[in-house]
Formats: sequence, C-alpha cells, structure tokens
Amino acid sequence: MISKNAKFSNYKTFELADGYSIDCKSYETRYSWGHIATLLKDEQEIDECKFTYYNRTWESYTFESIIHSLITKHKLPESYKTLADEIGKGNTRHELKNLGALVAFAGILQTEPDKANEAQIKTLEIATGGAIERPSDWDTLSEEEKSRRIKEAVSVLK
Repeated sequence: MISKNAKFSNYKTFELADGYSIDCKSYETRYSWGHIATLLKDEQEIDECKFTYYNRTWESYTFESIIHSLITKHKLPESYKTLADEIGKGNTRHELKNLGALVAFAGILQTEPDKANEAQIKTLEIATGGAIERPSDWDTLSEEEKSRRIKEAVSVLK
C-alpha cells in the first residue's frame, strides 16, 4: 500500500493495439519511489501493478520494467513490448498517426469547407501545443489552398 502522503507525477499512457493501453505514473514517498501501471482493455481496467524502488533503475526509458511485467503476466503479444519500447524511447510515429486521424476527424465533423479547415488547423495548433502555427498569410489564402496545405501536413503524420 502506498502512503497517503505519496506524491504522484509523470503520468503517461502507452496506447498499444487491439484496445489495450497502459496508464503509468510515478510516485514518491519519504523512503522510496516507484511506478504504478494500470492495464486497460477498451478503457476497462484489467489489472494494476506497483513497483517500489529504493535505488536507481536501469531502464532504457521510464516505466519499461513495469510495462514489460504487465504484458508478460497477461500473456499479451511480444509486439506490444516492442510498441511500448518505441513509444517510451521517443519514437513518436504512433502518436503522430493518432494526431493525423484526430485532425482528419475534426474536418469530417464540419459540412462547410471553411469551417472544416478552421477546425483542422485549430486541432493541429492545440494538439501540438503551438508547435505548428498558421503561416502569416493564412487569412489571405483560398479555402482550396488552405485545404490542400492541411492535407499535406496531415499526410506527413501518417
């Protein structure tokens, strides 16, 4: 059991496949620290695992040991470990695919081209934390040109 005075931080979700995901977080108490991971299938909790550390871990990325433990315990495919490793080590291809789908979905929800373009560009701006910005001449472009540029940006994410 974790002390009620434990401090939680470093929340991260690893989206695997077939509806599986693992929610992870770090905790710190007066004498130790560790990781807690929750295995989910279609957003329903299957299992929770806790690792306590008193020393430094030798993981190639944060949460590696606990994720591998949950995957092994539940006899999930080895490919899930590979996918989690790619996400954990900073291979963002998986997250970029999700962002591309999100932007496309934002456009589908709108019936008018100008509203679809606005929804997609706003989604790109918000989802990237401002890393992607509209060009300075954005407001002078035709809706066709805006749509073409958005489609080009989304194609890079796939």
